[in-house]
Amino acid sequence: MSSNPYFWLALILYFFGSAAGRLFYVLRKKRSPSLLILAYLILAALSSLGLWLNYRPLGISEIISLVMLFFPVSGFLSGYIIFLHPLVLAVPFALSMALHIPLSPLVEVNSYRVGTLLFYPSNEDSLRLGWTSEGGDEELVALQGDSAGVLFIRKELPEQLFFLKEELAPVALLSRSVPVSELSNADPSWFYPLDESEQEVSGLYTVSYPAVYFHTPGFFNRQEYSIDQDRIVIERR
Repeated sequence: MSSNPYFWLALILYFFGSAAGRLFYVLRKKRSPSLLILAYLILAALSSLGLWLNYRPLGISEIISLVMLFFPVSGFLSGYIIFLHPLVLAVPFALSMALHIPLSPLVEVNSYRVGTLLFYPSNEDSLRLGWTSEGGDEELVALQGDSAGVLFIRKELPEQLFFLKEELAPVALLSRSVPVSELSNADPSWFYPLDESEQEVSGLYTVSYPAVYFHTPGFFNRQEYSIDQDRIVIERR
């Protein structure tokens, strides 16, 4: 999340909004200038440094959006009424629970292992497989065919929703290459769904289904699947 320029832009808008809200409070209540205004401006300046370090071209249509408008507006309200700051921080959590989308980690995780596919000895035109998800138990699967692979789902979000998590995860084992539109009527003799395939996909996601196949599995071949910087990496052992 911290490498996303929209994250730093959101902080800049939020703290500038907070400074404006506090200034409005001072002028309306006819108080002396508050050190909070200076603090908010310093935080906005520090956030601009983060934007500079992670800058890439940003689309105007994506910057001028309801999501990005939320930050200066909420900043203004929080600057005027200070106790609203914690409530603003709770909004991403509320959206995460309402949409059933995990929150994105502050520091991006570039590499992680997702599972292992093991080919057991089997008869001609049939496959006996073992799938072990990371940290899970092995699932034994029997499929028809002479090759097998893992179907993945890639769920991407608009960059402005930097506080929600995108995902690349395995959803099924299969031994036949077919269009994704046919998977809803897939024959269990060549298709085995994994747990991820049962989860609802939010309408916010753009979804694609990358797949990897192995045409000469051999006996006891072990395929280690991992994700490295949004790429599927397979190690054969």
